[in-house]
Amino acid sequence: MKQKLLILSAMLIISFQGFSQSFYHAGGVGLSSIIYHQTYKTAFVDADESGSTGIPGFVYNPFLSFDVNRKTAFNIAAYPMLGFNLNSRSGGSLGFELPVVGELFFGDVTDAGGFAGLGFAFGAAADEYWSGSILGPQLSGGAQFEVQQNLVKLRAAFTIGLNKEGNTPDITYSKDSRNMLSLQLLYLFGQ
Repeated sequence: MKQKLLILSAMLIISFQGFSQSFYHAGGVGLSSIIYHQTYKTAFVDADESGSTGIPGFVYNPFLSFDVNRKTAFNIAAYPMLGFNLNSRSGGSLGFELPVVGELFFGDVTDAGGFAGLGFAFGAAADEYWSGSILGPQLSGGAQFEVQQNLVKLRAAFTIGLNKEGNTPDITYSKDSRNMLSLQLLYLFGQ
């Protein structure tokens, strides 16, 4: 039994050594927009509200890249964004997004290529009409390309909100759906 465990451990260590790994980071700008639809009742009104609230902000993108082969890599990445929404009525609102994704990158991570990812995200945004959070799975994709000898990454992501507003003694929700759409433009700093 000990020999089998030792052989299995050795095989795992050897298999992980076959993958080259590198840490990279990027930074840039982004826009996160939460799209919502809520139907609820209070003692005085039946309401059906839908809309969206968008927050522009700054994004930092640390990621750990594992080379699968010469033309493919698997990345574990985060795209935290913090933003501020200015408006003339309420002065502004703060918003954020924190996604963590696993991405399959097609091409060389230090050159042009495309990627698709799946992960989980948490975010919040507010405006003068609505404020709330979103928590759920995120599907993302994008491309990385060269602009004047610098690598630029363009990423789009869609998050399906799993969280709902809870009923209170004053408000009863019959529908509460929310999704988040994110667009980001990033500059790759390197290793």
